[in-house]
Amino acid sequence: MPSLRPSRIPQAFSLLELLVVVAILSILAVAGATGLGSFSKNGDLNRAVAETGGTFENARQYAVTYNTHVYVGFAEVLQGGVKRLMIASFTAPDGVKPTGSSITVDGENLVSLSRPRTFANVELGSSTATGQASLEGSIPSIVLRVNGADVNFSHVVGFTPSGEARVSAGKVPEIGFLLQDARRANPMSYGFSVSGITGMLKVGPM
Repeated sequence: MPSLRPSRIPQAFSLLELLVVVAILSILAVAGATGLGSFSKNGDLNRAVAETGGTFENARQYAVTYNTHVYVGFAEVLQGGVKRLMIASFTAPDGVKPTGSSITVDGENLVSLSRPRTFANVELGSSTATGQASLEGSIPSIVLRVNGADVNFSHVVGFTPSGEARVSAGKVPEIGFLLQDARRANPMSYGFSVSGITGMLKVGPM
């Protein structure tokens, strides 16, 4: 069975967590530019935006640091009649890219890099920017068992050991998606842009 490198992971997290904090603070600063009243009304959305930014930066840094493949996945679920967005990250423990259109987190092909985070009343949206690749139909989809049930993370961004971001086997210049309030007809939304070349993330209110 491939080694999960337990002795190296704790050392990396201190640096990675610092980077995540910096990323979250910068994203919160952008959110704050829309006004404190807006932030209060869209608390679930703003928390999702901050967590997503931190998760993406963590994933990119981990992929480069450990010369491995890392994936950030989104799953949209309905719980108690409320739309919820779940986000989690996964990595290949032996550095080898897993194959197949659907991969189960089983400890061999993939392991969880971060625990799933769930945000009520938040949903994914498609970017309308020209030239951006969508998360629709991203490969692979990832199946994780959460609280006794299989959750399908069908919208996935993968990071290569060089830090490139991809939604399929081929290279793309840029990846785009939205996070938006699921309760409104004309929802508040934030646009995310991920460079396919560097994996760097940009986010701002729409």
